[in-house]
Amino acid sequence: MGSGLEGRSEANRVRGRLVPILAAGVATVILVGLVLWIGNEIRGDRPSLTLSGVAIDGVTGWVVVFSYTLSILGLTLIGVMMASRVPKNPIGWILLGAGMWAALTFFAGSLLWSLAGPGAGGGLADLSRWIGRWAFVPVITIPVTFVLMLAPDGRLLSPRWRLMPWLAGIGIAGWAVAEAFTELTPLVPNPYVNPRVSAVAGIALLALAPAFAGSVLSIVLRFRRANQHLRQQI
Repeated sequence: MGSGLEGRSEANRVRGRLVPILAAGVATVILVGLVLWIGNEIRGDRPSLTLSGVAIDGVTGWVVVFSYTLSILGLTLIGVMMASRVPKNPIGWILLGAGMWAALTFFAGSLLWSLAGPGAGGGLADLSRWIGRWAFVPVITIPVTFVLMLAPDGRLLSPRWRLMPWLAGIGIAGWAVAEAFTELTPLVPNPYVNPRVSAVAGIALLALAPAFAGSVLSIVLRFRRANQHLRQQI
């Protein structure tokens, strides 16, 4: 019994040490990506970068990019607070993971954009814009599905809700793949269009609707059934 408790305590300490490392990694990566993007904007010899499937440049680009980076840092900060205080709760790690994903993909897009030659695009520029078409999906869907269905203690409302994470995962993957292989607008051409893949992904995307509805219903039911302490956590 004692060795089991010691093992769990050591695991919690290891997870606790990982939190600041991951947080520093996210902050560093997103800030380097931001510096690269600003450098590209100042040079002005490249076409618009793509974020959330939309071409961004000029004043709008600055607003969108800074809002996106602040959102990433916000997700990471909440994840750090939760993962450091309650390392057993998966919500903090989920938010940290979402922040790391967003930071890495934004950095990758900005880096490829910096390495691409001037002009209308092609090669690395197309790859950079392609990443920006779909990489945002987990960032905006994970908080409104997995976090809601697991809040505040990191467990599902009951075993009957075990289907919800699967629906959320399938729906999120479907949306990301659909964004990646669909031609959404002629203003942001997609060199990797694949109608068959996007059609299958579109079917998978339908799972996101019941997952979102179930997540909202779950947190509402949990709040109604909770005591005062649990309601404050929610």
